[in-house]
Amino acid sequence: PGAATRAILSVTCEALGWDLGAYWRFDRDRNLLECTEVCAVGRNVSGELEGGLRSSTRGFGKGLPGLVWSSGETQFGSGLDAGGDAGRGRRAPGEPLRGAVAFPVLFGERFLGVMELYTWRVERPDEDLRQMFAAIGRQFGQYLQRKRAEEEVRKARDVAQAASLAKSTFLASMSHELRTPLNSVIGFANVLLKNKGGGLTETDRKHLDRILENGKHLLGLINQVLDLSKIEAGRADLSLARVDLRALVEETVALTQGQTEGKDLTLCADLPEPVASFETDGEKLRQVLINLVGNAIKFTEHGSVTVRLIADADGRAERIEVLDTGIGIPRDRLESIFDAFQQADAGTSRRYGGTGLGLTISRSLCEQMGYRLEVESEAGKGSTFRIEFLRPREVLGRTLAPGEGRAKVND
Repeated sequence: PGAATRAILSVTCEALGWDLGAYWRFDRDRNLLECTEVCAVGRNVSGELEGGLRSSTRGFGKGLPGLVWSSGETQFGSGLDAGGDAGRGRRAPGEPLRGAVAFPVLFGERFLGVMELYTWRVERPDEDLRQMFAAIGRQFGQYLQRKRAEEEVRKARDVAQAASLAKSTFLASMSHELRTPLNSVIGFANVLLKNKGGGLTETDRKHLDRILENGKHLLGLINQVLDLSKIEAGRADLSLARVDLRALVEETVALTQGQTEGKDLTLCADLPEPVASFETDGEKLRQVLINLVGNAIKFTEHGSVTVRLIADADGRAERIEVLDTGIGIPRDRLESIFDAFQQADAGTSRRYGGTGLGLTISRSLCEQMGYRLEVESEAGKGSTFRIEFLRPREVLGRTLAPGEGRAKVND
């Protein structure tokens, strides 16, 4: 923090009426003091003196800075030759600086360096001055340590971000490379299952069904990894358009209805009438809803799953809720389920399957759209996932005509 150090030297000199300030940083690797910053306030201080001080070094017990290092205490001296530093006086003959003081810069007990001040006055040692300079040294040491810590955190963050970007780029490339041949495997399995030649036995068909099922499962995992890598790499762009949220919810319920087969489960939509038009990324919001509804169905054997759209008195959408009567989530896992590859517990993963990426992707997409995804749940009593529209997109103030602004849904 060079600029800040110079500013502190300048303020200290001006406040105390000293003409020249210098900071000597302790270099632990070379075991010496190096003058890294010089600040001249007085008009009679020459540039030659400033240049001579900058980047010069002092050893243990050498010159006024070295005496401070060796003693650990504030030291007073007379002018540029203070502390036996005659070479400095020879390099700047005629400088009017007569008084000198140097004091340690500390962080706790750790020695960071020395601050040195000069003035044209003859300053005599004084206990009050010693205590004041010691306090300045401690304050300056705390500041330097905080700045160093901030710099280390910044560097660590930059390294982590670079590593995360490299990982996301790798995953995106790998996912594309895996997805292409896997689509071919799925396609050929579908062709063979048609059994146009009639040569497949029942065992052959079962094997092909297994290939097809596992291929689709693996493709879903690859697509999720690809989605997550795009989000982390900042490549998931928004495509905003007017969307009929009622239609979007109805279509999501229709798309996921088949997942309820074989369960004592009711899937329904609870929709207000009317709802004003809403600008959002319909595809990404649909992706989030499909994931939330799919999870609710997966973890609910009996009862109901309800998708509820809530609007204010003027028909402006406020949030969408997905409520279920399923197994619920333990209170201590309510936040961790949004982490990548996490589920409520290991038993849940073994029993119900899944990758643990869906909620991570859903929350990231919601945040990208300016929304918040939250959950309320109690183990054994079901869960409520809530998409809060924190920054509602453009509301046109009128209801949509039938079919107008309908979010596109792929077959």
